[in-house]
Amino acid sequence: AAVSDSVGSAEFRCDGNLATGSLLPYCQTGGAQSNGKVETFRVPQVTLDDFTTELSTDTRIAFIKIDTQGADLHVLRGAEHLIEIHRPWLAVEMIFVSLYEDQSEPHEIWEWCAAHDYVLAGIFEDHYSADGWLSYADAVFVPREIAKSFQLPFKPRGNHLQEAEIAMLRQVCDERLALINRLHEEAEKRLDIIKEQERKLQVRNG
Repeated sequence: AAVSDSVGSAEFRCDGNLATGSLLPYCQTGGAQSNGKVETFRVPQVTLDDFTTELSTDTRIAFIKIDTQGADLHVLRGAEHLIEIHRPWLAVEMIFVSLYEDQSEPHEIWEWCAAHDYVLAGIFEDHYSADGWLSYADAVFVPREIAKSFQLPFKPRGNHLQEAEIAMLRQVCDERLALINRLHEEAEKRLDIIKEQERKLQVRNG
């Protein structure tokens, strides 16, 4: 079933790349167009609020991960009761480029979360276009009531790679600097030898 903010059935679209399937039409103008033939399927549609009504009363939902290709805000709206009761962490995809018609805008997702007393804890899995523009990323929101004591149990991938890259560059720079210093010392020795030979030639010829 597809997950959204209403119960019933819906058109689900997918081209040759199965990872891009969405309830939303692909952008055909002014954005990233579909690659290949788009097939359409009629699928049942549920909300998380409706889907979770059959869970036992002692079940606690602690984490919700949403990556529905532009329809993430609809999923949040369809889980409003669940989120108010369980206060889970939310990991939501934000798309910053035009991929789907009427896709959820990052600021709309952020505003919805803020209106439900959630704060942004981190941005993860950030991806950029070939010309350097932020394309999409996963945003992690946590309930405001735990924000003061909240500590991420993991590091954003970008920061980890950046730290590793900085450490590698620092090591390379240190190695190059040590090599430069050795070459400088060797050059000084050679220059001293040349000066000494020139002095001896002058004495011999004088």
